[in-house]
Amino acid sequence: MGVAEIFGSIALLSLFLFAAGITFLIIEMFIPGFGVFGFLGLFLIVGGIIASAKSFVHGVILGGISILVIFILFIIFIILAGKGLLPRKMILFNREDPSSGYVSADHSYCMGKQGVALTNLRPSGMASIDGESLSVVSEGEFIKKGSLLMVKNVEGSRIIVEEL
Repeated sequence: MGVAEIFGSIALLSLFLFAAGITFLIIEMFIPGFGVFGFLGLFLIVGGIIASAKSFVHGVILGGISILVIFILFIIFIILAGKGLLPRKMILFNREDPSSGYVSADHSYCMGKQGVALTNLRPSGMASIDGESLSVVSEGEFIKKGSLLMVKNVEGSRIIVEEL
């Protein structure tokens, strides 16, 4: 007695499992994550193959062969990717380097300089330092618009000020 006889009309179930597996694999391609959708997709595809087989043993053999084929195709994909033989549309060539403008501005020159709060700082807001409008943050305290400020610290693009 096979799986199909145990569950009656199994064709619909196996088709559903297979389609759900393919859908999960497609989701895995577009949603970054830890491979949960990919693993579930592979599991559902193998489940659909096993469910459509005439016997459980035959289904397990077909499922094992399917996993082996997928593994071999994955290895081929990795080898082609390493040699640069994938289509250009599959690879992102843009780089986030300083010449492309992907670097935060260096505001270390502001260290110790004075400025004026252009907006209320609650704790963040805008300030004019050396005639330049910059986004600044206080250390938690409220500072009124128009108050005199001094740059206390610069951490990357974050300018920390205190009221004078």
